[in-house]
Amino acid sequence: MTLYDVFKKMGFELPLEVDNNDVSGSLKCFFDKYYNQLTSLSSFGHESGGVHYANDLALPHVVYEFSESLISIISQSTPDNFDVSYNSFLQNPQLKIVLAYLKNVSHQVKTIPIGASFYRVRLIKENEKPFGREGVFHKPFEMIESVGNYRYSIKRVPALYLSNSVFLALEETRQETRLDEPPYAVARFETKKVIKVINVDYSYYLYHRFEEVMQRQTEVILFLGMILPIVAACAIKLPKEHKYIDFKKEYIIPQLLMRFIQEYRNEYQAIRFYSSRIDLGDSLQHKDQYNLVLPTKVTSSIGYDDNLRKLFNMTDVVNIQGDDNPIEVEQKLEQMNAYEIDF
Repeated sequence: MTLYDVFKKMGFELPLEVDNNDVSGSLKCFFDKYYNQLTSLSSFGHESGGVHYANDLALPHVVYEFSESLISIISQSTPDNFDVSYNSFLQNPQLKIVLAYLKNVSHQVKTIPIGASFYRVRLIKENEKPFGREGVFHKPFEMIESVGNYRYSIKRVPALYLSNSVFLALEETRQETRLDEPPYAVARFETKKVIKVINVDYSYYLYHRFEEVMQRQTEVILFLGMILPIVAACAIKLPKEHKYIDFKKEYIIPQLLMRFIQEYRNEYQAIRFYSSRIDLGDSLQHKDQYNLVLPTKVTSSIGYDDNLRKLFNMTDVVNIQGDDNPIEVEQKLEQMNAYEIDF
């Protein structure tokens, strides 16, 4: 068994279910299991034998320290000490190691290429006016008071959530409604610049076997070993009883990561993540579908983030019914011209 086999075995346990409303305890059980799997390995290389051994890389120890630090941040976080939690997160030495190794992995892991298509869906409420293109972009700055806490959303900081398929965009939007009930507005976004991401999409790591790992490049082996704790901390399933709680510990690490992206937006523009609404074990046909979230930087009392407008072109909005075929909707949007976001 190799490190990659361990990663796959643990990855299929995501999104993580919370036992007895204990987020920290559930995460610790997952991390302890991962640590025990790592310590059982004699080599982190290919099945034919590797040169990187546990004693040389000290990977299990570093993973343990990283995992414990994430649990400590979650345990100590309160609604009133977000800045304190962020400083602890930012100063974490293991996080710095992960980000350093991220620079050495292939571009497919850490970038979105020019010309990639993404979709955003908005629910059209009863008696609501039809959406223009701006209605399917992020919330304007004059509405920041209505921006609440979501998995990757920080209160009063608008964010642009996108999915790389219409199917997934609908799944994320419908929440508790049935797909055949309300109408929706949907638009296609097309990247016009390379977008640099922090990739916590565990389906990507599970289904793309890296050639660098096969060649036993130390930096990539360490990156794969160390990225799993933060991936897991960003993939905790929200229990139904937590839905209406304003402060959700499941969202602490994703929001801290979002704050990091916002602060270091010259280095990273987005987080790539898999949907906690889709169970990989039951829905392998959706393994290549993922979400992208981009924070705004509030620089004005009205309007939209100029940097985000420059990253994408956008089609006109199409209104659809929830039971429309997502693939056919996607094909229709692909035929439409995506042009400059000028509102």
